[in-house]
This record gives sequence, C-alpha cells and structure tokens, in this order.
Amino acid sequence: MTEAGEGTVETAPNCHHDDNDDNNVSHDPHEVVPSDAQTTTAPTPPTPTTNEHKLHTTWSLWFDHHQHVKDAPSFEQTLQKLGTFASVEGFGRLYAFLQRPQALHNYSNFFLFRHETLPMWESFPDGGCWILKVKKKAPFLGLWWERLCLAAIGEGFEDSAVVGVEVSIRTREDILSVWVNEASPATRLRTGEAMRRLLRLQPHTTLEFKLFMTSMRDHSTFRHAKPYEVPSDAEDHPPLRPLPVSPRPDGGKKQVYSSRLAGGHPGAMLCRGNEPNADQK
Repeated sequence: MTEAGEGTVETAPNCHHDDNDDNNVSHDPHEVVPSDAQTTTAPTPPTPTTNEHKLHTTWSLWFDHHQHVKDAPSFEQTLQKLGTFASVEGFGRLYAFLQRPQALHNYSNFFLFRHETLPMWESFPDGGCWILKVKKKAPFLGLWWERLCLAAIGEGFEDSAVVGVEVSIRTREDILSVWVNEASPATRLRTGEAMRRLLRLQPHTTLEFKLFMTSMRDHSTFRHAKPYEVPSDAEDHPPLRPLPVSPRPDGGKKQVYSSRLAGGHPGAMLCRGNEPNADQK
C-alpha cells in the first residue's frame, strides 16, 4: 500500500458525521429506510431461539441522514438505531427490512457496530477508519456493503479491534468504511489488508485511513485521510511489509507496501484511485 500527504481542512459542525460541499441539501421527508413502511425504525426482530447461531458479540444497526440546512439537528439527534441482534438469524431478520445502499438518498449512512456503541469518533478516541471511495452507480456497492457486514458479524476480519462498518452515500461518490478502536501501525495495516482481501481489490486501488483524533479536530471523517495503494507486486504472495519510500510526481512521497493479493474482482475497477478528492466531508 502507498501512503501520501494530506489534503486541506474544511470547517464543519462538531459532530460525528460529515458535511459535504453541497450546502443546499435538505432532508427528504419521504425517504424510507425500512423497505416496507414509512417508518424511521425497522420492526423489532423476534426474540432469538436457542437453536440460532450465536455471534461472538451483539451488533446494532444504525441509520443517519445528515441535513445541510441552517440550524440542522446534531448527529446524535438524527442518528436512529434500527435494531440490535445477537445471532446470524437475527441479522437476517433485520437486514431483510433495509433498503440497499443504491436506493438511499445522498448524505445517508448505515452503520453496523458492536454492542450498542454509538458510531461516533468520540466513542473511539484512539481509533480510526479505513475508507474506500466508490464511483456512483457502481453495481457492486451493495455486494461490498453486505460482504463487510457479514465479515464483521462473523469475525471475518479476525481482529477484535474492528468495531464497526459503514456505508455512506454522497453526491459524487459513495464510501465504505471499516472502524477500529485503536490505530497502531500494526492494527492499521492488518485491518487494511483484511479489507482489501475481503473486497478482492485490484492492484493500484486506493484505500485511505483517518485517525479519529484528527476527525475531532477537523470535523470530518474523510478529509485529511492518508491514502494507501494496493501495489502490483504479488509475486509469491509476500506478507504485508514496508518498502522504501519513493518520490511522487507531484513532489510528495509515498510509502509503498507489498500486499497479499487474493485475485481481482471485476467491480474493483469501479473504485476511485488517485483522482481528485470529492465528497470528503
């Protein structure tokens, strides 16, 4: 993977989730989160039975639609818990009621987090998140979101530092995120490699990582994120390891990392690479 410099700072309200460059967007009162009713929460899942497949921890699904209007409610006020579950079947009962990411309006976010922890930077001050930006109308967005959800509840990341996953719908691109509760270099690269492996990202795809301490200063999840590039070096499937710093054409520097590649996925070509950042708020 490749590390590069940071972007510019934009001031925003002091809450978890991110504003965007479009300041005239307002909440659509007709938006439906559950797929079958004009309600703000999904039906309460039935009580799990003893025959169900228990998860390692409980998980909660959350929804947020951020408003870009004067005197808009805070993130905590717009955040809605859709349900909590403790089994594979419980997840299925809740997930079946949700719209797919492609059907959501702009500035909508789904969060899947351990226990009932609020999906906020302040909940994990020592943590951060991996970010994958996906072009609009990518047909694989729903598949990738579902894959991250299943990997999270099934402990497919094989790392207890992973506390949640998120999908964010924006105007020019959509975003998938994996949150960790601590952001040491080892955890950062281990979970980034797991995300790359689970989504089968192709070489030269860009992932970004953002520390929540930085988010609390610049009031954004996505701005000032550091990019890492999946390299083309897959010979003999080497483990993730740092390589010498190489200069960038723009005068910056990139820290290149070798990565174990699991094979290309046709949809990976829809990911944004080193293009100008957009919808970073």
